[in-house]
Amino acid sequence: QPDAEIVRKIDILFVTDTSGSLYQERPSIVDGLDSFTSQLPTSIDYNAAVMLAHGSKSSWSGRLWQRKGEPKVLKSKEMSIDAMRAGLRYKMEAIASDQYSDGGEEGLYSLARAFDGDRLAEMRAAGFLRDDAALAVVFIADENDICAIYPAGVTRVFDPDNIELPAFGRDCAGITPESVLEKIKAYQNTRPLLISGIVYNHQSQFEPDGENEVAYGYLELIGLNKGLAIDMAGGRFNEGLSQIGQLATRRLHLVTEYILSQMNIDPTTLRVFVDRAPVTYEYEAALNQVHLNSYAGVEHSEVLINYCTISGGGEVDDPIVITNQDDSNF
Repeated sequence: QPDAEIVRKIDILFVTDTSGSLYQERPSIVDGLDSFTSQLPTSIDYNAAVMLAHGSKSSWSGRLWQRKGEPKVLKSKEMSIDAMRAGLRYKMEAIASDQYSDGGEEGLYSLARAFDGDRLAEMRAAGFLRDDAALAVVFIADENDICAIYPAGVTRVFDPDNIELPAFGRDCAGITPESVLEKIKAYQNTRPLLISGIVYNHQSQFEPDGENEVAYGYLELIGLNKGLAIDMAGGRFNEGLSQIGQLATRRLHLVTEYILSQMNIDPTTLRVFVDRAPVTYEYEAALNQVHLNSYAGVEHSEVLINYCTISGGGEVDDPIVITNQDDSNF
């Protein structure tokens, strides 16, 4: 593991559903900004901004939300926590809707659009997505993303306005949780990245009427990044943001994801050790990546990943050791 606190900056992006059903929840969630930032390392430089979950017909898709007279980016180096909280609350209350995406339910599309050249240049000019900062994305939604693919056996909730399916056909080609994550990581490179959300998850209990729904699409993206899906139905937004802040701090301090240099991995042979002790992990075959689930060590801990590959004939090759430290002692 690297020196402690290698990253002292973090950009926090709230990507929010703009439909009317979240009118009360949006401001209440950002009122808990203190709960998030209180978990970050002391004196960290953090910026915060809001992005609307709009589709291709909205000029705000992939852009930082701004009303006249207010900054696009709220900066801790220039504003007090009270001023930043008030600024975020205003952004969430004075929201624009997108009638072409059922009020604004295309968070995946909008976030992917943000990393296109023109939008990316706009955000960087405003002081966001800094090239030396970690990135924390927090989705806010009370149903699925329009570009989500429903799991087998799950029936799409009826859309009385008949807007979601036309929006899916118009905007969602190539938009998947995997493609969105790949696009963000291509920009973020090795800098820490955390994707979380305040959404309805599989344990949520909510009213069966209306269009409230499990956050398909968002949940898959959060899962791929090993983020946190905080229960929208619980109403404990401060506690949820605190948990996201804790995880963000862990990402700032320690490396938890390791892309393996060899392909054709035999997952049954994987063994992961931190300071010579076995630890729990997950292997993402699609990304060829090992993720440390719980303990990741401390500053200067040694991480050892041991595995075998499979040859073209289906035979297991000799073990390969991948580590970011000298492994001569193992």
